[in-house]
Amino acid sequence: MIADGFSDDLLTDLSKLRGLHVIARHSSFVYRERPVDVRAVGRALEARYLVTGSVRTLGNGLRVNTQLVDTASGRYVWTRRYDRDRADLFAIQEQIRNDIVGALDVQLSEGDQARVWRASTTDPEAYDLFLRGRELHLLFTREDTVKALGLLEKAVDLDPRFAVAWVWLGWVNYAMADFGWTDDPSRYLAEARKCANRALAL
Repeated sequence: MIADGFSDDLLTDLSKLRGLHVIARHSSFVYRERPVDVRAVGRALEARYLVTGSVRTLGNGLRVNTQLVDTASGRYVWTRRYDRDRADLFAIQEQIRNDIVGALDVQLSEGDQARVWRASTTDPEAYDLFLRGRELHLLFTREDTVKALGLLEKAVDLDPRFAVAWVWLGWVNYAMADFGWTDDPSRYLAEARKCANRALAL
């Protein structure tokens, strides 16, 4: 039952993200708990990637194994095992979601550009913060932009040489001024200019 709830929540989270088309639960769950050819499943569902995995309870702990599989080749794009306390279930879900999006980011819309982005930092936490901040900024609401600002500031604090994070931090500061989401637009424009100059210098 833990696995079912986990899968449901993960499907919901992933379906909210731009650029991802997620197969509905009733279509994907028919393949649960039986051996399958991932290439055949990909053709049947018209899905390029499959998320597979398992959840095991170990006393008060959980072991979650997750894989992202390319259905065209049948090869793993990304795999990871999470060993956590059962109380950390929601934190694990969020981490898996972010890891999957990060892995797909290299494969999908940005392609080679995303590889450059990932290569511009060696800090996985900074990269995760950058991805989350960028996603929030693209929702174009004041509340989400303020959240994006905080995440991107943390990303450049963790890795001051993360050039692309400086670029997006500049865009977010500019958006705050341009959309009239602040009483002090000049301060945000100055910050945007500073971030742009830092990115260019790097």
